[in-house]
Amino acid sequence: MDVLAQGFKTSMAAGDVVTPYSYGALAGLPLLLFALAVWLIEWRTSAQRGGVQARPAPLSLGRLLFNLIPEAVVLGLCAMVAGAFILRSENHNGSPPKDHVDKEVWEEITNEWPVLMTADTLLALQAIIRLVLCLSATCRPCEFDASPLANEPAAFFLLANVSRLALLVASPWEWFHIDGPLGGAINFGFELLAFPLLLNLSRGMLHQGWHRAMLLAIGVFLACVAAWCNRYSVADPGFEYMDMLFSLSHVLEFLAAAIFLARTIVLSSDSAGAFTSFAHVVLPVQQSFSMYFLLTAFAKPLEVVPELVGAGRPFEVFEIGGVAQVGMYLFAAVLHFVLVISADTKEDAPYLSISVQLAEAQRSLFGGERVIEV
Repeated sequence: MDVLAQGFKTSMAAGDVVTPYSYGALAGLPLLLFALAVWLIEWRTSAQRGGVQARPAPLSLGRLLFNLIPEAVVLGLCAMVAGAFILRSENHNGSPPKDHVDKEVWEEITNEWPVLMTADTLLALQAIIRLVLCLSATCRPCEFDASPLANEPAAFFLLANVSRLALLVASPWEWFHIDGPLGGAINFGFELLAFPLLLNLSRGMLHQGWHRAMLLAIGVFLACVAAWCNRYSVADPGFEYMDMLFSLSHVLEFLAAAIFLARTIVLSSDSAGAFTSFAHVVLPVQQSFSMYFLLTAFAKPLEVVPELVGAGRPFEVFEIGGVAQVGMYLFAAVLHFVLVISADTKEDAPYLSISVQLAEAQRSLFGGERVIEV
């Protein structure tokens, strides 16, 4: 995405006025309402199960770390390979500079990012971590199905991956392709490898009923509307759909984060597998790369470059959305480790869902079949 950085650098060099716009508080309200609807359906489904189901006890910290050795090894190998590519400062796998102006812009960018070479490397690192997460979920299917990442979050991650692949295939090299040591064909390869894995992980939506499918369709429609109404201006006139696809991937990932948090609250300590703990650790790190990219790639945080605004307020919406994603994943991680890892393994009650604990408390107080109507 050399042109993205170029638009930022040239506008700063020319002394253009960068004006902060007031943040639209209602920009993501329909998306949050959609996430709330999914949470209510999940809560109702969980409450209707009834009874105390046998669930595996949460893993101790030592056992959990032992079970996650394969993921740690793969992450370590990926970190070493990525580090080797990044340390080769002469390596450039994105759009090559075409003239002396591009070379000057590229030198300015590399001076701004002496280690990563460009902000695009953040998105490339995110794609690598996402692939490792998908591999872990594929190798642990039972644990994945019981995790908050299953169903809608996985489906939204799949659709975000499809939008990125469509954008990489349709756009010229100098528009939306990733520049830097991990860019070009390397980044495209990681995104392409993640597609069949995400497609397999999203299969659970086929068994969730028509009402969940309708909610998913409504969520995609709202995401498309939000992306079209809040998009950058990177592509040439007449190719606004490419700007929309770029925005759409971030909106879909925001929806995935919101529903992931909702499912974490609903599932409570029902999901105690190693993969769930791994996802709670990796997802905040994964989305922090895109958050930092959105905060720094086009302008300084809380600043707007009018020339890069295609419609609405993309700077405000996606900067807030990126920070909110990381915040939701961190909050979900705190809930998970408080309810599962820190639970007393000698008692059964902490492992039960909130709805089941309430039902058991009512039976112990009133006896028989009597249940308080709420």
